[in-house]
Amino acid sequence: MNYIDTKIRSYIDAFQKLEPNMSLSIGITSPFGEDLSYFSDVFPDNEGYLYEVGSISKVYVSCYMAKLVQEKKINLEDTIDKYLDLPKGKVYPKLVSLMTHTSGYAPLLSIRFIWAYLLKNKNMKVNLYKGVKSNHLCKQINSFSLKNKKYKYHYTDINGAILGEIISKVEKIPFHIAMNDFLKNHLSLPNSILSAGTPRNLESYYRKKIRYHLNWETDDVYAASGGILTTISDSVIFLKEQLEHNPSYLALTQNKYERIMFNGRPMAMGLGWHMYPDGNYMFHKGGTSCFRASYLIEKKKKFGVVVLANVIGNREYNTTKLSMMLRKKIKELLLEKKAQSKINKKTKEDYDWFGRENNQYEI
Repeated sequence: MNYIDTKIRSYIDAFQKLEPNMSLSIGITSPFGEDLSYFSDVFPDNEGYLYEVGSISKVYVSCYMAKLVQEKKINLEDTIDKYLDLPKGKVYPKLVSLMTHTSGYAPLLSIRFIWAYLLKNKNMKVNLYKGVKSNHLCKQINSFSLKNKKYKYHYTDINGAILGEIISKVEKIPFHIAMNDFLKNHLSLPNSILSAGTPRNLESYYRKKIRYHLNWETDDVYAASGGILTTISDSVIFLKEQLEHNPSYLALTQNKYERIMFNGRPMAMGLGWHMYPDGNYMFHKGGTSCFRASYLIEKKKKFGVVVLANVIGNREYNTTKLSMMLRKKIKELLLEKKAQSKINKKTKEDYDWFGRENNQYEI
């Protein structure tokens, strides 16, 4: 199925002109089948090209948490002090609130707390959170006092970092080992990896200058919030698994747990997923220093779209807007298919035994 019409192709061409060394990958799973498309003058065969997906890592981590819920190792209503060594007598968020970003932790809490640490270690230009360990995270949690009330949606990286710590405590192994095992052996994503401890020279570009991906250390807690690398083929497998609820615990991530306001619009939150109020359309976008990624799923129409790029783009040309254009195109194609099937659908009663339409002799 050709999803790339003239309008979308023109958009991609304009997008590519921003960075000559751009690698752009598009993956789609739909009732028409699966489709992978690549656009690059430098990496013509980039099915195996690894991209950072940034904050979409939190979706994968939320899937791991759903697995632990199904195994009855955790409860979404538990507070984080049940699993982490934190001072008694304070108010702490529930696990579910970390995945819906309603924990109460401020959006810039992560940066504000480690600002002096980042300046001292000169990591800011490479990786904002590199070198932040478990003890720093606990100090960060302790520095913030929550009230016993319901908090509004505020997206913050500390939520993902805490979830990674909890997975490590529950599984009794380092988070990077647990997560890599989960990606390969539970989600069956052979090329996906948490990049902690695995430096690779993934090339990305900004203003025609080369940049490399975020190298993490194995005990960097914020790798859980943005450290996953994946390919376009693995991303499509993941979206297909979400649509099929296979493994079955993925269905838990798609329930509506909170109603939120997102960019001034009423939305809902699943576990990691942002979604429209009816829960049908789910999405998440992610980015690192120069990589950008966009995932979206239409549950009722049974299709998913992923767009990955090794460039930032701009307000007009970016992975999110391209994924939305593809979503619109697929919905149009599905409507055309539905209309055509109605035209072609003839019951046996419409014909006589000679194969002639029964109504052709009516007066």
